[in-house]
Amino acid sequence: MTFKHLIVHVDGGARAQARLELAVKLARRFGARLTGLFVEGEAPGLKLRAPRHGSQADALAAAATRFAAAVGEAKLESDFWKVPSGELDPGGVAAHFCRYADLAILGQPDPEEARVPEDLATKVLLESGRPVLLVPAEGRFEDVGRRAVVEWFGSRESARALGDAIPLLRGAQAVHVLDVRSREEGLGDDDEPAREVLRHLAAHGIRAQAEPTYLAVREAKARGLDVLDVLLNRSSDLGADLVVMGARGRHGVPFPSVARTARRSLEEITAPVLLSH
Repeated sequence: MTFKHLIVHVDGGARAQARLELAVKLARRFGARLTGLFVEGEAPGLKLRAPRHGSQADALAAAATRFAAAVGEAKLESDFWKVPSGELDPGGVAAHFCRYADLAILGQPDPEEARVPEDLATKVLLESGRPVLLVPAEGRFEDVGRRAVVEWFGSRESARALGDAIPLLRGAQAVHVLDVRSREEGLGDDDEPAREVLRHLAAHGIRAQAEPTYLAVREAKARGLDVLDVLLNRSSDLGADLVVMGARGRHGVPFPSVARTARRSLEEITAPVLLSH
């Protein structure tokens, strides 16, 4: 199990270069082909935002040039795709493109960045059938997966995320599994946290340790917080450069939507997050 085709969103925005550099590093790590996907434009039905600076044609040319230079220097096998200008559903078309890759690397939705469709990350996450590596809008990340935190909720989405993250977890210096299941789900207080998750990771040669976080979750809920607060706080304490979590949601009409925790994760991440639906 590995990644052999990565796809990275490129555009004319300020964060595109940092995202591209991280994608190149990952492609070199896995010996993967890297495809640049140019996406700009508004999604229909969403609020109007400030107009873009410069033409989309200029942004496309600049992004293609930067991408070609980066993959050429790294000597990577590559492609460059683009969502057609004027497309009414750029996020949906991007999700279609991402179905042909093992992992989609996107930027965190940024309300100040008018170039990018507001629903790009949501559409790709819910409609592509592929995991998404979401890169924060702030900070610089030279690599991902050296110190990882895995959220384990026991759900279908958690299982998908766990399996999808295995290539990134191999070779990690530390992997922490945060068992955020509640005691109300039929688990006894003496349950060993996420025991089977650790055994599954060990079968793939990944050493991990589990943390019984149900008490922290219970205390957080009593204070009006939720699981994501516990996850983000603990990830920060551990200096994580990768958070792995499942994302509940639905696709279709009128608009795709993700559950509250996943929506907040899109908005509040401070480290790269691998999300699977």
